[in-house]
Amino acid sequence: MSRVVLPIAFLWINEHKDQICKNEDWDKLPDDVNRVVSAAFDLAKEQHYYKEGRIAFFEFQQGLRDGTFKVDDINRSWVEISKILRAKIREQFHIPGRADKAGPMAA
Repeated sequence: MSRVVLPIAFLWINEHKDQICKNEDWDKLPDDVNRVVSAAFDLAKEQHYYKEGRIAFFEFQQGLRDGTFKVDDINRSWVEISKILRAKIREQFHIPGRADKAGPMAA
């Protein structure tokens, strides 16, 4: 997933670098991915689409809980893609014997 998301994120970051950097030197900032992504996320949280997305997600969860969510309003293509993706993720992370191959856990 990060192979897809990070390039998209950095395109957006580059387009908004003046707002993200404010008092930072852009030439030094990209070397610290954590600081760049954190600064970009702070900016994104101020945008209307982020706020509206949070509200929509809350309403979605509420609709699931109270049974008012209508599946007819969902994009069928995305439903099918999501099913396949979830199955592949479960398959990848639930391989029999995989835990035996893991190294020791850090204490």
